[in-house]
Amino acid sequence: MATKRSFFTVSKWLHKYVGLTLLLFFLFMGVTGILINHPSLLRSWSVPTSWLGESYQYTNWNRFSFRDSVITDDGAMYIGGKLGVWYSQGAGFAFTELNRGLPESFYMRDINTLLTVDHNGKRRLFAGGRGGLFFRDQDSDSWKAVSGITDVEIVDLLLHGGRILAFGSHACYTAAVLQEDPVFEQRHIQIETAGQWVPGYRLLFELHSGKLFGLPGRLVVDTTAIVLLFLCISALYIYFIPWKNRTFRGRPKKNRWLKPMYSSHLLTGIWISLLLFIIASSGVFIRPPLILFSGLIPVPLASLAGKTPEILRAAIAGDGSLVLATRDGWYKGDPDFTPPLQPVTPPVPVFAMGTTVLEPLRGQQLLVGSFSGLYKWNVDENTGVDISGKKAPKKAGLMPGKVMAAAVMMDDGIFTAYADYKRGLLGVDGSPVTNRPFPTEQLEKRTSLYHFLFELHNGRFLRDIIGAWYILYVP
Repeated sequence: MATKRSFFTVSKWLHKYVGLTLLLFFLFMGVTGILINHPSLLRSWSVPTSWLGESYQYTNWNRFSFRDSVITDDGAMYIGGKLGVWYSQGAGFAFTELNRGLPESFYMRDINTLLTVDHNGKRRLFAGGRGGLFFRDQDSDSWKAVSGITDVEIVDLLLHGGRILAFGSHACYTAAVLQEDPVFEQRHIQIETAGQWVPGYRLLFELHSGKLFGLPGRLVVDTTAIVLLFLCISALYIYFIPWKNRTFRGRPKKNRWLKPMYSSHLLTGIWISLLLFIIASSGVFIRPPLILFSGLIPVPLASLAGKTPEILRAAIAGDGSLVLATRDGWYKGDPDFTPPLQPVTPPVPVFAMGTTVLEPLRGQQLLVGSFSGLYKWNVDENTGVDISGKKAPKKAGLMPGKVMAAAVMMDDGIFTAYADYKRGLLGVDGSPVTNRPFPTEQLEKRTSLYHFLFELHNGRFLRDIIGAWYILYVP
């Protein structure tokens, strides 16, 4: 009995003082968690990039300001990314903004992919991103939204058999190149997922936000966060009132709200404890360093509530087959999607956040990039090397590699440069590219409110303050 009483005393003391010490942290995580769980509510808002640290400032096409590019026959260049679309007449020329007609929102203007086609003897440019699919002709001064898919994020654009393939996260939309006003039809993508396994952190990602169970799951997570806010506020109340009475009024004064607040705090905490544990523990294991352990435990793809793999990038290989890089594995097959695409395992590492680069090279090779580096995948031989020619490692590391590939610059199937997430635009040998000047003076230095809150929630904003120790913030 004495042991039980001592355990209760110690645990009560820990609960009280550790909880009070971390109270502001819990409030902060609850508020930011609710907000970033509903990005559609935040997409119209932005904040100055100066609110974040030095490493968050845009320079030399870093931080996904460069996600894709197109170089035309006359040497002109288009760049798409977080800052929209920019145009240069050629190497060495200043870039000018081409965002008229794109969404005003910084969140919705984020461009993932570009494609140029020859339309009636003139150049037509397509841009796909979070705000949908847009196009503009060579002599036009504004973008036009493609009707029907304005609320669908487009992650990649391909040209195949006289048709444009626009890939969303879970579907493909096709249209003939020669249409004056392109009308895209949705094509169902058949993927063979039976028996597929994914790293454990994929399940934890879906569980942490509630997306595993759709909108009801997200609302449960939101409700849990709101209850956490109540627990914080009620904890402060039931501690502060007695402390104030003891300290400043001598004889304690009875407070009619203290007892019901204490009872509500106790009962609510007991009933919500399991959900709080699930959300907290899943959050810990989807961030470094503990993501390493969740990545070692495979789970069936079917455990993701029957969701189809989320497409990240697409490419047509040298043999004419379609290759899809998804968040839940790789798939290859006929571009007409019949029969179902089959799973494949490329011999190159991909970082946990997924594939950022997938481009065809001359021959039977694909250029594959992520925050684990850039690699050449020979599809026929199923062999992989890095861009220096060394054999590719089998697995991605826990932390990002030396090359954090955000995008590549291709010129007629030849890999000429890449955009590193931190360092910006670099040549194949890693030296800075100086003839593609970043438009610093023209740039409106803002970032979406969603991305701002996301960086606060996961603790990466501390990187400029405490260095690599920031990875311990969430655990």
